[in-house]
This record gives sequence, structure tokens and C-alpha cells, in this order.
Amino acid sequence: MVQATGLSYCPPDGKTEHPWHQSTNGHGTVMANMIARINPWVSLDVMKIHESTNHSPGSKTRTIYAESAARAIEGAIIRKADIISMSWTIRKLAKKAAVVPNVLVAGTDDEHKKSPEEVAMNALQRAIEKAKSRNILMFCSAADDIQLLGRESLPFSAASDCIIRIGAALPKGQRDPTSEDFNTISYFFPGNQVAEARNPRSSKPVEYHDGSSVSTALAAGLASLIIYCTNVVKTYYDDSRPFTDWALKLRNHKNMRTAFDNINYQDYEDRKFLPVWKMFGDVTERINNAQGEEKKISELETLVRALCHKLEAD
Repeated sequence: MVQATGLSYCPPDGKTEHPWHQSTNGHGTVMANMIARINPWVSLDVMKIHESTNHSPGSKTRTIYAESAARAIEGAIIRKADIISMSWTIRKLAKKAAVVPNVLVAGTDDEHKKSPEEVAMNALQRAIEKAKSRNILMFCSAADDIQLLGRESLPFSAASDCIIRIGAALPKGQRDPTSEDFNTISYFFPGNQVAEARNPRSSKPVEYHDGSSVSTALAAGLASLIIYCTNVVKTYYDDSRPFTDWALKLRNHKNMRTAFDNINYQDYEDRKFLPVWKMFGDVTERINNAQGEEKKISELETLVRALCHKLEAD
């Protein structure tokens, strides 16, 4: 069963607190729902970050505050997260060119000259770099804005060599044309009219959601499921090799990409869209039909071996 704890990095609004388990606009709840749909055994650390929503005729814009996001990533590092899923983007500040002719300034502190926004963005960049140094898997969403390039936004630009960047796919697997900069997108996951997991205790109809933030949550859920399955087999065989080695290697972003790529073992037309229904669907059917724990674990082992084929040494 899903386990969830969390922390809030939202400042209080007067006397009103914003606890981690109380979503401001429902976005975080949807992300947790999507992750748990893929991996119902996941342990979630919910890091609630400060955001605001600006409404304009026909649209609304979600703004993420960099200082809060930086603190949330630092919190995830302290809590030893295996995966950080960032279903948001922040546009980097434009660099201003300053020309001061014939002036020599000595002994100044550059940090004091920076605006609060610049200080917050630098803190966010440092937090992402720290997560990278701790070998934490990071997933982030592409912007649902064709005009915004990956190098112009955080978190991706702070660690573009290791963050797994996710774009939205349409119902038949086509890349969503509103996703920007296809070259910097690692994979495309469903992001158009994706159904929530149905709550059997609720009488409300199932809701559907769009966007690369949904896709990112699904990708993070898949990564956590791959790690979970590997750990189950590792534990069953008393931490024997190669499962112990694989469980460690999957914490490396290159190896998780390899595991993702191994899902596309039959060379689906788009290498960045993973035909999970084939590999996982077949194994699920065999596990359900298998009699006894040993045979079920044997089928799960087959899946893990297929996913961990060709993992690199650390």
C-alpha cells in the first residue's frame, strides 16, 4: 500500500498554515495519484512548494517560487529520497549586461548586488546540483510551451546531463506538438486525457488530466516500480547477486535510462515512447496465472532481468 509523509515549504498566509497534505489547487494530489497508479507500493515524501495561479481570460498561469523549490529539494536530499519528481518549470532570469566605463570597483560582494529573484534561482540551481552529486534520480517536465527551450528553464538547465526530462504524448503515442524542444526531451509519456485512479469510496466521476506534468509523474512512478520489483527479487533471494548490484545501479540515471530503453526491446517506432503494455502486460498475466509464490517470483525475476539487461558499472 502507498505510504505518504511530507513537509510544507509554503510560508503561512497570515495565521493560515499550508500543510503538506492540503493541496492548494489539486495539482500535487493529481501528481501523487499518477505515481501511485503506476506503483501502488510507493513511499511518497510530499514536498509542498509555494506557488500562485494567475488567471487571465481563457487561461491560467502557474508560478513556482524558486526559493521554496530549492528548500524542498534540500529537504528531499535530507530525507534520502531515491527519486525527485519535479512537475514544474521555472523560466531562468534574463542576464543583464552592465557597462560601467572607466570605473574600478574593489572589495564588492556580488551576492549583495543580486536581486532576491537571482538569489533564489541560484539557491535552486545549487540544490539541484547537490541532488545530482548524491546520485538521486531526477525527473522533470518539459514546458507545455513550444516557445520555451530546455536551456532556458530550471530545473533541467541546472543538470541537463542527468535529469530525465519528460514530454507529453497523445493517446496513440504521438508526441504532443505543444511540447517544446524535442531534442532535450528524454521520453514521452501519456499526457492527454489521462484518467485518475478511481477512488472506490468516492461517488465523483473519474477525472482526466493533460500536460507534461502528468507525464512526469507517470515516468517517476515507472522508475520507482522498476526499483521496487528489483528489491522484491533481491530480498527473496537473500540479497544475492546480480540483484543486489542491480538495485544499486538503478539509482544511476544512465542505468535507469537503460532500463527504460529495455522496455522498447521490439523497436517501437518512436524510441522515446515506451510500449510498457507489452512487457509489463505479459508478465502481469503470467504472474496472475502462476500457482505459488516461487513461480510468481520466477516470473517477476524474468521481468527484472529483462529490464536490467546491459546496466553499466558504477
